[in-house]
Amino acid sequence: MQEQLLHRIWQRKRFDHTKLCTTSGKKLKIIHYGNYNTHAGPDFQNGHIQIDGQNWFGHIELHINSSDWKHHEHDVDAAYNNVILHVVYKDDKVVYTESGRILPTLILEDRIDQQVLEVYEKLKGSLDHIPCHPHLQKIDRDKLGLFMHSLL
Repeated sequence: MQEQLLHRIWQRKRFDHTKLCTTSGKKLKIIHYGNYNTHAGPDFQNGHIQIDGQNWFGHIELHINSSDWKHHEHDVDAAYNNVILHVVYKDDKVVYTESGRILPTLILEDRIDQQVLEVYEKLKGSLDHIPCHPHLQKIDRDKLGLFMHSLL
């Protein structure tokens, strides 16, 4: 699993949305998934969610493991204080914003169709069999991500 794939899954809403809840057990409703940010800062900006019926407006950050929040030093970066939801593949640590707020977290590990992951791994593993493979390193990674996005 790579973070870029997690971004595509979030953008395309390719996960089970039934009975969403945060890691603390609060009911979660996603109203707007946010706008994908290709620059520095949170991954998705201007999202809108409800936690136990209360509206939250702000940014959404995605990571493979919740502990990546600290590894990427978001816990000491005020630019991430407006993150309203931390979306992770695996939850391995409670994380806090720079202002000290516990970040509501949604785990996607059991909500993603395994077939999506298998297709991605197959495509990723088959790059050596693509005739133009040596030239892929010259392609802008964002454009390559958009190409992979179109395949999913």
